[in-house]
Amino acid sequence: MLGEGNNPEDATKLFNRAIERIESGQLADAERYFGLSIYYEPRPITYLERAKLLLLMKRSPHRVLDDVQEGLKLCLDNNEHKQVRLDLLSLKSNTIEPLLAAEQLKISKDKHRKANLKAMAQAGDFKGALASAGLSDSIVDLQALSLPALRIKPRKQFDSGIRSKFGGIPDVPAGFIWPKEEEEEEEESTPLEFLCQLDLAEIAKVWSDSNLPSAGLLSFFAAASEFSFGGNPSFWKVFYFDSKSSLKRAKRPSSASTWNNFPNGTFPACSVDFELIHTLPDPYSNRMHAIITQEEDREKYQELIMGWQGDALEDPTHQLLGHPQLIQQDVFDECNEQVEQFDSRFSKQFAKPSQHLQDSVNDWLLLLQIDSDDQAEFFWGDSGKLYFCIRRGDLAARNFDRVVLCGQCF
Repeated sequence: MLGEGNNPEDATKLFNRAIERIESGQLADAERYFGLSIYYEPRPITYLERAKLLLLMKRSPHRVLDDVQEGLKLCLDNNEHKQVRLDLLSLKSNTIEPLLAAEQLKISKDKHRKANLKAMAQAGDFKGALASAGLSDSIVDLQALSLPALRIKPRKQFDSGIRSKFGGIPDVPAGFIWPKEEEEEEEESTPLEFLCQLDLAEIAKVWSDSNLPSAGLLSFFAAASEFSFGGNPSFWKVFYFDSKSSLKRAKRPSSASTWNNFPNGTFPACSVDFELIHTLPDPYSNRMHAIITQEEDREKYQELIMGWQGDALEDPTHQLLGHPQLIQQDVFDECNEQVEQFDSRFSKQFAKPSQHLQDSVNDWLLLLQIDSDDQAEFFWGDSGKLYFCIRRGDLAARNFDRVVLCGQCF
């Protein structure tokens, strides 16, 4: 083992080992030895050779530029480092700067393409989107696959009144009992967190043929901060109140005082705005796996989706109905798996009618997708999403007691 401290002899030995590793193709080892050599004694030549190595390893040009800049700082105004300085400047101007320019051009083109796709999405220009992505309608028919949905955009302030909102305290009828988790092992049940309420009359003004009731309120609760529902449907609850006329602000359960470490024990109240959009199936959904069989085409479709619906990592996507944006497996598969795990207390309530046992995945619809969002202070696992799903027949029958909640995160 080499000695500790600034030892020029050790730095030279490590530098030579790095060069030997490059010659034998052991690039990762070479990078490590260059780093150790710089630790013992930073030298311009070491930064130069490591910069060349990083280029060979196809590292970020920004990372390579850092080494070049450090090497130039060490070059003295004398002949000792004259050639190394010239080599560093040449590497910077002839290789790194063109790479940085190409990277910036790509970023600019991607940004422009995404902006164009977003405009196409707003206009419903499916053919233009396909052409932009380099796909043809013989591979995928976007218009046939698209589903309308409402994008939900939270605003930090909340306008008073009984209306749509994220967080805060729900508006409920007289005699309302706040839902709680049901765990056989626990003596005291934990109240669920109130996530949001949606004013269906507000929604009908924006989207008149949504297949939702045209009046009343949908209210969503879940043990969402735990982000582990374990096949137990008492960990979530959706209420449908068919009229707002008798609703009043609920009384928060006393045992909810420490929820989320918020002063009033709830998520902060946010007003919301609605935008009618066209959604497309996720590239890795079961449906698209059957339609797009080539990985190259799937990658093109993925880029199309990121422009059309927004990058899931950059833009929170709260959404009512439409196609879900997936993080892991197809969420409708997950719904069936959840139902199969329900114990005897709940299995009968969620049992599928015998006449609908076939095509069980396509029987599900996304009711509401709630994303992680700094604005609403929603944080589900590692940048996760919540998916409230409902069977088609239950939506038609207004049977929101049979909604299933799934969660996915990175």
